[in-house]
Amino acid sequence: MNNFLTALVQKLVTFLNENHNFFELKESEKSKKLESLSVPVQFKQYLEKADANSFMLDLKVVVQFIQDSKNAVLKENSFFKALLKFITEDLARKIDHLDGNFYLLPKQERVEIVDKLINADSQLAETLKEILTNFTYQQIANEIQELGKRIANTPYILVQSPREIDNELKKDIRMALSKENPLSFPTFQINRKLIGGIRVFQDGKVKDHSWISRVLRFTSLTAN
Repeated sequence: MNNFLTALVQKLVTFLNENHNFFELKESEKSKKLESLSVPVQFKQYLEKADANSFMLDLKVVVQFIQDSKNAVLKENSFFKALLKFITEDLARKIDHLDGNFYLLPKQERVEIVDKLINADSQLAETLKEILTNFTYQQIANEIQELGKRIANTPYILVQSPREIDNELKKDIRMALSKENPLSFPTFQINRKLIGGIRVFQDGKVKDHSWISRVLRFTSLTAN
């Protein structure tokens, strides 16, 4: 994540150096200026709301995090909330496209799949490709969940199913769970001992999510 943050900060600082009066503009004027900035929309939205003082304070926290991630204070930090929003919305959808077999493939095959998934050549995109290629699903999920807990006190959500869930269903489940717990990152896990259906845990406790039946795209979710 540090490489992504470093590349992102470089882009933001370069943009602000080229637009010296950015923070003096109205939000609508900021929005127009930001059209030329190639970063995820969550960070454009962050810059639209930020002023010069808050940005500098947030930038200081980002630098602290890159240097010493464990001791940086992230709670309710606006920049890191934008980061978490990007991760739980955009990056989560990319991760969901990678099935369980992906992480067992040789590295070169993983690289080729991720290159197609993230079809961009910027330094920012390359750092995301490195994350998806070089780390396991569990490693990525653990880091995201730890960030969520530190930034917004999000719960740990685990979604178990007896077999792999398709991408569209994962998307629907994420959307439904995020309405209850904004900025959370549900982790998907296969449990072949389940008789059928989907089981949801929140901070270790089984939750009643009978509404999931309304988004199921098949009538029997059973192990093969």
